[in-house]
Amino acid sequence: VKAITVSSVGMAEYFASDGWEEITVAIPCNILEAAKINLLAHHIQLNLLIENPDTVLQLSKRLDNPVGVYIEIDSGDHRTGIDVNDAEQVHSLLQLVKRQPNLIFRGLYSHFGHSYCAGDRQAVLDIFTQGGRKLMRLKEALEGEVEKLELRIGDTPTCSIVEKVEGIDTISPGNFVFYDLMQHEIGSCELDQIAVAMACPVIAVYPERNKLVIYGGGIHFSQDFLLNKEANRYFGCVVANQGKSWSTSQICGHLTSISQEHGVVKVDGDMISKTSIGDVITLLPIHSCMTAQAMKRYLTCEGKVIDHY
Repeated sequence: VKAITVSSVGMAEYFASDGWEEITVAIPCNILEAAKINLLAHHIQLNLLIENPDTVLQLSKRLDNPVGVYIEIDSGDHRTGIDVNDAEQVHSLLQLVKRQPNLIFRGLYSHFGHSYCAGDRQAVLDIFTQGGRKLMRLKEALEGEVEKLELRIGDTPTCSIVEKVEGIDTISPGNFVFYDLMQHEIGSCELDQIAVAMACPVIAVYPERNKLVIYGGGIHFSQDFLLNKEANRYFGCVVANQGKSWSTSQICGHLTSISQEHGVVKVDGDMISKTSIGDVITLLPIHSCMTAQAMKRYLTCEGKVIDHY
């Protein structure tokens, strides 16, 4: 792997400082960060996402160093990007990019974010198939306008489940490296493939309620949640400690309520009898990206601390 995709200019600065030479920032360009973008582009091959003429013109005026650009395409998520069926608007934006001497057109970027709402594995596969076909039709409509046009997608569910990624040049799934409970719920991974967990101190024990309180709340786990069979929210799952790591062979409890610093954990009777104040329990997060960003550093199972800020 020689190139990496990140979710912010700040993250691009971090990876650039560690020697990565090609970085794509997968969020529509924020022109207020033009100075940082310009500095990064002096040292590395920096690629940005654009979706409207205003950004193209303002960015071009503020840059001294060339940057690559992808036109973001909305393939059904309806968050950002030009509608995949609107070839005319994509064509117009592409022509504008080509007239800017410091912008280098790289291709089309699409995040199949609606895969997160898919009901099952087959629904994820269908989203990839339909989205891929639409992107390829759009690419065909633009043939002859540029020498090379790359198709790139970035969602974790389709990139995890699809076995043969036909027609797509590059994948850049953000949650591919760690996974989490949300990805497990979608079907992207097995529980034992979740590669990050939160270690939280127990600060209160209530045996009569089968509940623990941990030092671990909204600022650690974020507010992302899943629903259990009774449609009740939970913000993480307790797994068994196993030396310096953990085991997913049994889910021992659920993080059912969070405030800023507190977390209320409902556990089974066996665990409540074995848990004391000052113990550390381990939880799998709903959304590992948010948790990792909140914590600012990792502790590997071998005891090594890795900062990421």
